Amino acid sequence: MEDKQKRELVYEELTALYAKGGALAEAPPSLMDYFDEVELVKVARELMRHETPAERGKAIIVTAGAPGAGKSRVLDDFDLSGYRRIDPDAIKDTLLEAAEKQGLLQYRNGLQLPDGAGVHLRELGSHVHRFSTIVSDLMRAASLDRGENIVVDGSLAWEPLAQRYVDELLDAGYEAADVVSVEVTEEMALERAQARWWSGRLQGEPGGRFVPAAVVQACFDEGHSKCALNAEALATQVQDELGAGTLVRYGVHPRTGVPAQINY
Repeated sequence: MEDKQKRELVYEELTALYAKGGALAEAPPSLMDYFDEVELVKVARELMRHETPAERGKAIIVTAGAPGAGKSRVLDDFDLSGYRRIDPDAIKDTLLEAAEKQGLLQYRNGLQLPDGAGVHLRELGSHVHRFSTIVSDLMRAASLDRGENIVVDGSLAWEPLAQRYVDELLDAGYEAADVVSVEVTEEMALERAQARWWSGRLQGEPGGRFVPAAVVQACFDEGHSKCALNAEALATQVQDELGAGTLVRYGVHPRTGVPAQINY
């Protein structure tokens, strides 16, 4: 069986497991019981001990782009020394590792996929998505309160986030923000998200980040990227309400997959 064919079969089976009635359609109640408010605050505090960003710098970078677009690769080219990076994927890893240590992920045992391997740790990421969002919010609130330099890493696919970020920055006394938008077509986003997941899966545990196609497709409206539109809106609001801000746009080469800045 060719690698791409195997990849598609495994992806389809994982998608079916997450569909209504599938074995992974719902996260078990034990996860909700364990990741209560007290535990999530504890996770946020522990993660914040890992970095010592500059306080009172009051600089912020917000990313936008569909899953798999290449936001992490773009950020790797930035000098982020002195910044706290709030990365939902890294938070999910922390939560999944904690749940695994508590024996809360045993429900994945016995689920075998068409490549002969089971369901890997990162393939359960959607089961801790809600918790990772709460931890991200807690970390962002604490960082803004301290006036730290921070990177808010996310898709910005949800339109109300732009105004929420502006309101939070105003309340915290920030006077500028930089928005980094990584733009790809819906077709490219679907392929890149699946390829990233498969590459990780081939390496064994903890595996790759599985993102259902529906999640990627929800970032687009009739072929237009909601993430890119919201990035433009956020940059405009930042300039109007805070006084200064930038929008830096990146495109991804369809053949090489290398992101490059789009010049106006």
